[in-house]
Amino acid sequence: ENVQSQKNSSDQLVTNVQISAEFPGGQPSWQKYRERNLNRNIIVEKGGPPGKYTVVVSFTVDKTGSVSDVKAENDPGYGTKEEAVRLIVKGPRWKPAIQNGKAVNSVRKQPVTWVVPESSHLPR
Repeated sequence: ENVQSQKNSSDQLVTNVQISAEFPGGQPSWQKYRERNLNRNIIVEKGGPPGKYTVVVSFTVDKTGSVSDVKAENDPGYGTKEEAVRLIVKGPRWKPAIQNGKAVNSVRKQPVTWVVPESSHLPR
């Protein structure tokens, strides 16, 4: 059976937007939010080796800035995938993408990175 999803034009997802959806307050606010809310020790706690771990999270930001359909596109392991998704899900509304001067629904990809230094064993 062929089920076409019919959405009216104002509800479609715009892929090539002129202004991407962004975290309210831009990159500096995103950094602050991440520092306050991300479990930065998750990899060490789970015995992960030193290195750089990046999870790319994709999600929909609708015209009102609501975030939905949050999923990780990759999983470096050690709980990072779940933690990156949690970070986006529990966050605030985003500033919606803008196309032709109007807020539109869009898909946003946001990398979440951990760096585990060589000397990262937890204090006993």
